[in-house]
Amino acid sequence: MTAMNAMILNDSITLSMDTLVSINRDGKVVPSYFTQKFEYVPFAKSVVCGTGNLTILKKVFNMIHEVLAGEVDILVDLISSYLSNGINNGDVSLENNAGTLTVYVFGFDVNGQVKAYKMKSGNNFRSELIAGGEIGPKEIIKPNNSEIVSAIRPILSIENTEEQLKKIMRIQKSIEDASGVSNKEYVGIGGENYCLQFNRNSEMAAIKRIDTFDDYEEQYEYAYDHINDN
Repeated sequence: MTAMNAMILNDSITLSMDTLVSINRDGKVVPSYFTQKFEYVPFAKSVVCGTGNLTILKKVFNMIHEVLAGEVDILVDLISSYLSNGINNGDVSLENNAGTLTVYVFGFDVNGQVKAYKMKSGNNFRSELIAGGEIGPKEIIKPNNSEIVSAIRPILSIENTEEQLKKIMRIQKSIEDASGVSNKEYVGIGGENYCLQFNRNSEMAAIKRIDTFDDYEEQYEYAYDHINDN
């Protein structure tokens, strides 16, 4: 699981995700390794990311580099078809890999209109528009329980988007760490916070680290000491 926050504006998209991959070991959520959890797709003017089952999400990352898609709507249709057909014929099995998966695709359509979609495994990966289009600009915050939503409200007035996303994830991690690993909503936020920003014409795209969490070294050392336990 992961933290995923995005600012979907009319002319730009900014996405922020942590890098920690956690696993369940002896009833505890513990660090396993670090990775990038999004894939920028410049030829489709989009970014693909997800929360949940990383094994299947990586299959999506591989698949999107072998498709003909020039904008977000076509890319979403192809991903939705790939995942729904894969589940139906057994090529994509959440039962074998455990857990659930929600795939998000943020990008611009053929008319340059911003759109954000989600596709949930519980809904057979049918696409759902969640921002942009007729919905308009919107922030997307995951995880987003009532405590987090209340705590980040003052942060949304900050003009600097990177600073917004840095502070939002710090709050998410602080609340999560205080809740303890036994909380069913615990996702294991950690590692570093990487941010992707791009605009309508993909004339500008930048990926950068905007934060490193205070327990990064502790998480790294634990993962290293248990590298052969997985």
